[in-house]
Amino acid sequence: MLSIEEREAQWRRHLEAQTREYETFDRNLSDKVSLDRGPAVPHASVLPSDETKLAVKAEKKEKKEKKDKKEKKEKKEKKKESKTFLMEPPSRVTYIGGKQPLAEDSDEAFEEEEKPLPQLMVPPQMPEEEKTLPEEEKPPPAPVAKSINRCKDLTWMDTIKATRSLLLKCGRIPAQEFLEKWVDEYGYAFSFPFFGFADWYALLQQLQPGALAVVSKQGTVIAASSDTAFAKECANPTKWPELHASGTASEWLIGCLEKELKAVRQSITERRRAQKDSEAQAEKVRQEYQRIQSQKSAHTRSLKADLVKRDQKTDKFRQEAEEFEAKEKTLLASLSAERKETELAASAGAAVPPVATRSQ
Repeated sequence: MLSIEEREAQWRRHLEAQTREYETFDRNLSDKVSLDRGPAVPHASVLPSDETKLAVKAEKKEKKEKKDKKEKKEKKEKKKESKTFLMEPPSRVTYIGGKQPLAEDSDEAFEEEEKPLPQLMVPPQMPEEEKTLPEEEKPPPAPVAKSINRCKDLTWMDTIKATRSLLLKCGRIPAQEFLEKWVDEYGYAFSFPFFGFADWYALLQQLQPGALAVVSKQGTVIAASSDTAFAKECANPTKWPELHASGTASEWLIGCLEKELKAVRQSITERRRAQKDSEAQAEKVRQEYQRIQSQKSAHTRSLKADLVKRDQKTDKFRQEAEEFEAKEKTLLASLSAERKETELAASAGAAVPPVATRSQ
């Protein structure tokens, strides 16, 4: 007689066996084909992998390409058999009528070969003497070298070009030797102030970077500027544009003197007008003071103090006007001397060779 535990174990084994049978039965059903469920789906172990699919696809594509190439080749051969050229047509030949000549038989082909080729119409060439460019396309005349025998005849751009040209020829040199090299090269010396710069070292700072560059601060060794910096300065002068537009150093100096002279004359006019107004007011105060001078009052003392102040103010305006008038005379003399010197240099410049000739 079996115990309860053994019966339960036997019953559990029976249930597990039944479950396995049901699962096997169900799996076998999914492998078969039924009318309701459609074609049977292969098991995962039977399905092709991704690599197999790719290989099949590549094979199909390769077969298709071979087939297309073969068809194209056959078409080309048929075309060649149907049309035979006299000769291989040269490249870039246009046939009149839009058709290529065909050889139907040997006799016609022979006749075609004997036919002369049509001559191309070539426009008559003009002789060299008759070839003339229109006025707009004619090259501009060559620039004439300027005759310079003093530094005041240089423009700011001339100064940049001449400085760079000298440094390209001399190479790296100390800044203190530059003025001597300039005299040896161009035959005249720098006179300062030049374009308003007091000395050579003040001018050196402003010639950077278009004309020169300081390659060593120790001893102030300078060299010619780079091509990029020089081209940029020539194309678009951003440093000291007023100097580029002022003309020569002499013209710049004359312009500055005229501008200063205009300001001085305006100051003289203002001081003389103020002096006249101050004298008129002082005269009124003086008359009032003389009228009540005999009275000893605070008003009399106030008028006297006011009169003294107005007289002092009048004297101040008179002194300032006289100073400006003296400055005006000095400016007029400087302006006259500069103009005369410029005229003499211009008249003597015709007999002086250009700078490029003097340096040789």
